[in-house]
Amino acid sequence: MIGKPRGFTLVEMVVALTILSLIVLATVTGMRTLAKTQQTLEQRSAQVSRMRAVQGFVRNSLEQLQVVSYNADPNIPGGIYFLGLNHELIWTAPAPIPGVEGGLWAMRLSRNDSKQLVLQVKEDIYSEGWGEGASIHHTLADEVSAFEVTYRALGELEWQAEWPQEGQGGMPRHIKIQLTVSGRYWPELIVAITGLHNG
Repeated sequence: MIGKPRGFTLVEMVVALTILSLIVLATVTGMRTLAKTQQTLEQRSAQVSRMRAVQGFVRNSLEQLQVVSYNADPNIPGGIYFLGLNHELIWTAPAPIPGVEGGLWAMRLSRNDSKQLVLQVKEDIYSEGWGEGASIHHTLADEVSAFEVTYRALGELEWQAEWPQEGQGGMPRHIKIQLTVSGRYWPELIVAITGLHNG
């Protein structure tokens, strides 16, 4: 004799629904984690690309640094248009900037009050000041919490916070730039100053 087909009991239904809920929850959590990981990777990739672009641009410009005699500004010692401070760097080089004509330009790398790393360029090195009207501003990085430049003489091991130091002339052999951007330390940028030309 064949009995009536038996249905699911309430306990079995509750157990099945509980297992299904756990599977759905695990799947949704996994998808959210994957999406968040993907977003983080894209942000990190963009940050690394930006860092490489900024460091490459600064390195290229400093490697093309040229010595220009200059005696009009008492703030730039030694008769050479170069000022190296711990928080500011001024030099002359060709300006590889789209829309800017060739020739030597004065350049200033510093951090402004808005915590931006700013490169300013101006064609007339004999004009005073770096205000809005005197120079072209390019923001290289935002959220810069630390910016430090140090200098090293030929044959020396110690880094100096300013250049030139008393009793030293000429140009530093190495320039080191350290940055902290968006709470992350960027790798040190060390540029060897070689092949200088007199302007």
